[in-house]
Amino acid sequence: MKLYMIMLSMLLFGTFNTILMKIQNSTPINPDDPKSPTFNHPFVQCAIMFVGECLCLILYGLKLLYQNRQKNKKGFVPQSPGTQQADMLHLKTHINPLLLAIPAGFDIVASTLMNIALTMVAASVYQMLRGMIIIITAVMAIIFLKKKLFRHHWSSIVVIFLGVFMVGLAALYFKTDEEKQQSAGQETKPLGLGLLLLAQLFTGGMFIVEEKLLSDYYLDPLKIVGLEGVWGLLMYAVLLPIFNNIPCDVENLCNNGVLENTIQAFKDFGSNPILILLSVGVCFSIACFNAFGVTVTKHASAAQRSTIDTSRTVLIWIFFMAVPIYGNHLEHFKVLQLFGFILLVIGTLVYNEIVILPFLGFDKNTKDAIKRRENTESTGLLDNDQVIQGYAATSPHAGYDSSRNERILQHHMNNIHQNNNLNKTEELSITEESEKFTRK
Repeated sequence: MKLYMIMLSMLLFGTFNTILMKIQNSTPINPDDPKSPTFNHPFVQCAIMFVGECLCLILYGLKLLYQNRQKNKKGFVPQSPGTQQADMLHLKTHINPLLLAIPAGFDIVASTLMNIALTMVAASVYQMLRGMIIIITAVMAIIFLKKKLFRHHWSSIVVIFLGVFMVGLAALYFKTDEEKQQSAGQETKPLGLGLLLLAQLFTGGMFIVEEKLLSDYYLDPLKIVGLEGVWGLLMYAVLLPIFNNIPCDVENLCNNGVLENTIQAFKDFGSNPILILLSVGVCFSIACFNAFGVTVTKHASAAQRSTIDTSRTVLIWIFFMAVPIYGNHLEHFKVLQLFGFILLVIGTLVYNEIVILPFLGFDKNTKDAIKRRENTESTGLLDNDQVIQGYAATSPHAGYDSSRNERILQHHMNNIHQNNNLNKTEELSITEESEKFTRK
């Protein structure tokens, strides 16, 4: 029951984050004039999101404080099975914060492009097209990580691509009568779709970089998210003054002839205090989303995590269809978009092997099927826990999470087993810890 409450909290805070940002983009600067220009500062919004990620360091500090109190009370710090296993495998548990500046750089570009895109597309389209990350990461994993994809992976990628295509097509060319009557600033724009897809390239790059750089580390996800937030905030402290001096005349992107006008953003906050409340909501929702997400990725199954992602998109879509924002419905039901969304869900479930198709060989090379075949050929102590080397079985999550720690542990166990570097007692100990870690 406790896990389901945490999953519900992650779902709600993730949903709130996107909803609050879209409402902020639609909020008029002058509260007394609903037709006045709306808040349009995606770069400032991105900096606010990084403030929210920085708050994860406070949660990490509270966690350390609790552990110290336990140490003083019991004489030792209780360790999770995963941490104990990491110690046995001699994985690094501390990292130079400077190293995290590299993935943080990818995160900054991706988050900025997505924030800009959110000002130009509907929130549900924004959520759905982010499913493109599976395709991009799969291609990058093949090129840079030498991963292997099988028939069910490639079929899923085709289905996901068709889903993305249908969602984009519905947003651009299948407009309802109400959409046609809305102002030009509220319609979905091709530039927004393009920026959103471009952002997924950098998100995929961040995933690949973290896989490369952090493969020998077992790290606390709250600490990593917090440190990446600090780097994002520091970089924006440098970038925002530069953006204030870059001439720009692109519609729906520029502010008063420059790429970003930070001073005007603060003036807008002063003109309409609701913008401040929305910013605070965005900041805390991103912190809570990451905090609850750490627990969910550690204890929930892949099916449960995919259910959260799918439900988040559905809730956002329903909310904006049902609730008018400043007198306008920002979302409208479209059959083509629904079919596209269904294809995205099906492709994701099959790619992640949550749904296994028992025909045409789609179930021949799943992770479990390969493991069963190998177990009939050999009888090593670690066979039940080893990972198929070079196998890409799941789509990436946002940022560093506990599932990455589990993959790192299993990868190192596999390498040790292949190199025969452990004696039988050590192998048995690690296997027992791995089983505990998987069950938790």
